[in-house]
Amino acid sequence: MSVELLLNLDDHSKRSLQKQIVDQIAFAIVNGNIALDQPLPSSRHLSSQLGVGRNTVVLAYQTLLDDGYLISRERSGYFVNAALLRGAKPEAIAPDITGDPSTLDWSSRMVVQPTQMRKISKPANWQQFPYPFIYGQISANLFPVNHWRECSRDAVSVGAIRHWSVERLDHDDPLLIDQIRTRLLPRRGVMVERDNILVTVGAQQGLALIAQLLFARDDVTVGLEDPGYVDVRNIVELSQASISALPVDDDGLIINESIKACDYLYVTPSHQSPTTVTMPLARSMSKTLSPGLRLGYLVGSAEIIKQLRALRRLLLRHPAANNQHTLGLFLERGYHDSLIAKIYATYSERYTLMLEAVKRHLPGFKVAKSSGGSSFWLRGPADFDSSRLAELALDKGIIIEPGEVHFISLPTPKNCFRLGFSAVPSEDIEPGIILLAELISTL
Repeated sequence: MSVELLLNLDDHSKRSLQKQIVDQIAFAIVNGNIALDQPLPSSRHLSSQLGVGRNTVVLAYQTLLDDGYLISRERSGYFVNAALLRGAKPEAIAPDITGDPSTLDWSSRMVVQPTQMRKISKPANWQQFPYPFIYGQISANLFPVNHWRECSRDAVSVGAIRHWSVERLDHDDPLLIDQIRTRLLPRRGVMVERDNILVTVGAQQGLALIAQLLFARDDVTVGLEDPGYVDVRNIVELSQASISALPVDDDGLIINESIKACDYLYVTPSHQSPTTVTMPLARSMSKTLSPGLRLGYLVGSAEIIKQLRALRRLLLRHPAANNQHTLGLFLERGYHDSLIAKIYATYSERYTLMLEAVKRHLPGFKVAKSSGGSSFWLRGPADFDSSRLAELALDKGIIIEPGEVHFISLPTPKNCFRLGFSAVPSEDIEPGIILLAELISTL
């Protein structure tokens, strides 16, 4: 970055312009904002860009040279002193700039602090772990690289670009909408029209849009499964609505009188999150590609979809049209169908291997009944601490998900945890469970 762009001089400051230049360049150097092989601009050029006298810049450079921030190379100019960076501390020389936003107490101005909310924590480098029993991720070898590349390439052809390059505020990619309407939804018994569908940047955005549209009132009560999906709870907490914790048993959400007090319910009838149980018909009338693609969709009445579309426009206009078209082609050509078949076969194998390994090596843990999915929910003895197990497991290359974060009602149980198998190769499942069992025996 050009040095002049890093400087913000204040004519009304009590500190001289020369001192401001010295402090701000020094701070930029220690922060790594100026490349080691990049010569600083000449005093003539910098003075012209900053609108100050050349002598002011000359004296500032000389101070930085004397203090060891710069070195001089004959006929080349001034450069950052690399030797200084090896022991420098940015906080020690941060410039005291009048009006600097970094000096404001932003925490006192914030309405909420989302970073303080309870959330699931997953190692960013989970792919480097030999036993990543992590939920919501997919093995790299399951991603349909060639088919996705083909659709991505065709989505940026001249004709396709003309099709999607216009801004789509009042509708989404027609091909994608038709594929969702005619191929995906009928398999779930859902028959709708085009104006009943809204494309979102993943399911998470869809939930956030609904919360903004419907829950932003203090007289609204939202019923959530307990335990349940963590980020739905956080989204509702950000709204003005009240949360009613609804218990879950081996058949999913328990239908009782407390539901009558709820204005809305969030229910996961198929593979409940996190317990994986499935609600029977007596109670109940995206991650198939990759979570990194961030594409999802909402289905609802035309009236609510219209309002959600208008709300989405205020937040991000619309999801990237080229990505929508790519996914539309992927669905149209049947590649999603073949992917589902591959995932089903792979997950079925891993489900069986995981269930057998857990029953064989973790006999003291109850496994929630499930008819599939990509994870297991385990409950241990009452005094078992899954968070402690998770800490020890990381040192052995094992990732598990402690269950405490999923509960709403206090005190939250500590003896549950989730084991995902979507990202673990079949041959590594039992060895990983054996290592986990050895760690549990030490607890």
